[in-house]
Amino acid sequence: MSTKESIAAVLIDYLQSAPDAQGVVDEETDLLESGRLDSIQVMDLVCFLESRFRVTMQPQDITPDNLRSVDRIARYVRARAA
Repeated sequence: MSTKESIAAVLIDYLQSAPDAQGVVDEETDLLESGRLDSIQVMDLVCFLESRFRVTMQPQDITPDNLRSVDRIARYVRARAA
């Protein structure tokens, strides 16, 4: 089972390797306010999370609260993978 920290490291690597990535992402970067994630990128991220961590995100879980930062995403994934 992955730790929150290892999930966060994978997410940071994923976000920083995007072709249009700008600047540094850390666990607290606001991915929505910074423009890092738009609606298409959110769907790409959801597909990545489901594939990489073998979790299923229900439509009602795809919310700004769950996707605002790497920390929040990692907490969500960790809770669903448990």
